[in-house]
Amino acid sequence: LAYESNEASVLTNISADHLDLQGLHTLPELAEVKSVICRVTRPSGTVVLNADDALLVPIARRVRAAVTFFSLNPRSARIRSHVARGGNAFVLDDGWIVELAGSKRRRIVATAELPATLGGLAKHNVANALAAAAGARAIGLSYRAIADGLRGFRNTADLMPGRLNLYRKDDRLVVVDYAHNEAGLAALFDTIEGLVGKRDKRRATVSVIIGAAGDRPDDAMRAVGQLAARRADDVAIKEDLPFLRGRTRASAIGELREGIRAGGTNPTSVPVYELELDGLVGELTTPGRLAATDDGTPRVVMLMCHAERDAVASFLADEGFVEVHDIRALEGFRPKSG
Repeated sequence: LAYESNEASVLTNISADHLDLQGLHTLPELAEVKSVICRVTRPSGTVVLNADDALLVPIARRVRAAVTFFSLNPRSARIRSHVARGGNAFVLDDGWIVELAGSKRRRIVATAELPATLGGLAKHNVANALAAAAGARAIGLSYRAIADGLRGFRNTADLMPGRLNLYRKDDRLVVVDYAHNEAGLAALFDTIEGLVGKRDKRRATVSVIIGAAGDRPDDAMRAVGQLAARRADDVAIKEDLPFLRGRTRASAIGELREGIRAGGTNPTSVPVYELELDGLVGELTTPGRLAATDDGTPRVVMLMCHAERDAVASFLADEGFVEVHDIRALEGFRPKSG
């Protein structure tokens, strides 16, 4: 760390990423390293932990500061017992971010008012909002300031670069998100399925263009391919050439293909693009690809994009796509029923 202590720390979650690097091979080891910021929080400060992550809960016993939990489940036993012992918690309750402190409950802001959550559809960003609210209270911000800050934080390329950036043109929706591991991609699928419905029950098609950094373990790369094949209607691969990190191009593509095969899709039908922009252009224009089919069906294209965000944004603007961050601008993509 570049400092000896802090007044407030926030630890959001632990997922299978950055493993087999610098001596770290397991999720508990990764949690131990990330918990350093909590262990140096001053006794007078606050540690904010995700009560929904079993790897983070034990950290509460190894810190000197008071602990504030946050959770998407206001009725979890962990939250109830923590509050009963005098602890604070921030929870999602009936569509609101709520602070619990003993017998007191305070509504702060409705998730429907938070652009970054897409009206509450993006549960991972609802969790992030809970964490942010808890951290902000820990450093003394007012409830009004927290609510205003969360309302003003939009999923635009400026404020959230490469995170749930949405671009719409008629019946096409492009989602740019650097969901660079299985957990990130799953959260993105959860959000998009909340919008258009699950596979085989939605009126829109969902295409995904995937990639992975070369220093990830083989099984982690395969997991990305498998998840994409199981939850998307069409899959393509884009190479992460700036992030091969010692792995050959053939190996990176091969691991993703093996995952796609395990997910039930024939990898020979999956195109491989050298660049992120190439992948997006190819999926939107190549005959036979779902995203390019112009039959009036709403089409969603998810692009795992990092290296070429600016080029992708420029291309979409030139093609007439408009960046959107309001759930009301996405009418037409919801399923007909349910």
